[in-house]
Amino acid sequence: MAISMTFNELTPGLRERGIRFFKAIERREVSGKIAAEFFFRYFFQRLLIMFEDAPEKLDIIAQYSFGNTCIFAVRNLFQVTAFLKSFKEIPVSEDFDRNAPKLTFDNVWTIFEIIASDTTFVDAVLKQRVKIDKMAALAKIFAPIEALHMKDRLFAIRDQDMQLLDQILKELGF
Repeated sequence: MAISMTFNELTPGLRERGIRFFKAIERREVSGKIAAEFFFRYFFQRLLIMFEDAPEKLDIIAQYSFGNTCIFAVRNLFQVTAFLKSFKEIPVSEDFDRNAPKLTFDNVWTIFEIIASDTTFVDAVLKQRVKIDKMAALAKIFAPIEALHMKDRLFAIRDQDMQLLDQILKELGF
């Protein structure tokens, strides 16, 4: 399975604010819990924008993702668990189930490069900058999302996508 989800290229202002946020994570001024909440909120809430005209596609994703857990880790910084309850509610806990599927990023900048569209998720996986444990379980969540990520769709929602990222960064104080 190819996980080739792509993101819109960031505006210069959002890129600068994103860099400040990720530097704060790296310096541990922002907790791993907040970093994971940022990633999952942005990742899943943008799906609401992408597929607002096709709710049946969201139902496919929801069928696999809601109620599931995923350990989100950045090597040498943090490991937390995200509980995917809905596209708007993604609670994160410092405790985690070692048996849950796990995404491990080699460093925090890999996450930024994916969100900033400097690289794709699949390239990061292929270059072993992201390690996926229990791929089959995560594939159930990512496969329908990946199948629906189209460049024309990304272009159509660009302004809303940037507004969402702007809103989340503002809420976090960046």
